[in-house]
Amino acid sequence: MNNCKKARNVQDDCIRIIALILMVTTHSNKQSLSPILLSLLPVITLTCNGLYFMLSGKYNLQFDGTTPSDYLNYYFRKFTNLLIPYTIYSLAYFLITQIPIHGRISLGCFLSYLINDNCLNHLWFMAPFFGAVLSAPFLSKMFQKMTNTELKVLLVVAFSWEFLRLFLVSGIHFSFYYRDWIFDDWMFYFILGYITERLYDEIKIKIIYMLGLCSIFITFLLNYHFVNYSENSLDFSPVYIMVVLFFYLFFRHTISVKNIHLQKVFTFLTSYVFGIYAFHPLFLSKIGDLFNPNISDSWQIIWIFVLMFKVLVTILLSLALTLIIDNALVHPIQKLCWKVYSHFVSAKT
Repeated sequence: MNNCKKARNVQDDCIRIIALILMVTTHSNKQSLSPILLSLLPVITLTCNGLYFMLSGKYNLQFDGTTPSDYLNYYFRKFTNLLIPYTIYSLAYFLITQIPIHGRISLGCFLSYLINDNCLNHLWFMAPFFGAVLSAPFLSKMFQKMTNTELKVLLVVAFSWEFLRLFLVSGIHFSFYYRDWIFDDWMFYFILGYITERLYDEIKIKIIYMLGLCSIFITFLLNYHFVNYSENSLDFSPVYIMVVLFFYLFFRHTISVKNIHLQKVFTFLTSYVFGIYAFHPLFLSKIGDLFNPNISDSWQIIWIFVLMFKVLVTILLSLALTLIIDNALVHPIQKLCWKVYSHFVSAKT
């Protein structure tokens, strides 16, 4: 029944790198673009959030532990691989951005920044992600025991719920407070990653691709021609979910990265995606100020290359800072934590 447990491969690394590039592009200054490109680009770049949650759900919902030690190992891995880097990156970002402004900082200020302010800046996604990861070991038991038919029923219910909410709130502007569906918002993408892998052999890929392309056009049309009706047309719209699913399947199962050198690049960069994303705002705005040519609408293609150049330079500079912080702080602290944990576990046995 559970046929989604496959070895981690370079295609997933490819999606992570693509999602990173899309994320950085989303935060870039795009005001020089023509109205058509300004309406089209978010339709593509904002798929990064859904792609990230789908990949995370694909892996985290494969937990199959049964003993207390299995759960302890799972949560300790999340503590070392997720919470430690998140805290250190947040601290580094806080120091770099706040010391020049305030001169002095305190532990209380940082804790307030970590707990509250991070939910309002570019690391906002960590708030729903922590909840998803915390719930994953228990949800995985439910999903792994469900048949493929039951998973399809769940998808129908989830899509119907998203459509109902979108129609009532954005369509007829009706207040809709009955929205505490357990798999709402980003949690839907989280489970969609697992379900997609489970049901892949039954998916009519050509139909999904046709629906995805139509969804791209519909979303673009809403944002370009029908702005008054474009509210909530991204992220959780059922139409936009099809856009994200289209890109996920395209990069995961259709595009094949066979070049060994490119595979090594993806594998290397994947280890530093979190840090690159955490630090990219430090460089993006400054690079944007340096490279912001005034280009006429007839030469928009040049501005696209300028945008790509800014994103590339931002990623490289963020990678350099991540390498320094990882080697100086993150990796040593992770190794120390694992050493203490291993000693604790061996002492108990």
